[in-house]
Amino acid sequence: MLWRCFYGSTLGYLEMLDEGRNTAIKYVEVLSQVLPDVYLELSETLGIEDPIFMHDNSSIYTSKFVR
Repeated sequence: MLWRCFYGSTLGYLEMLDEGRNTAIKYVEVLSQVLPDVYLELSETLGIEDPIFMHDNSSIYTSKFVR
């Protein structure tokens, strides 16, 4: 399983998730590892200080654990 982000026309980080079923716990682990770098890059490179994070409505992404 892969996780990827993009901002504007830029493809961002690509993370390989562990084999097996994706879970909310794995999703939070990826976000906690990658999002700080994404926010730093947006701020330093593009001057974006308050980006909006979006994802689809997968139950993994919208679970109580993730929120």
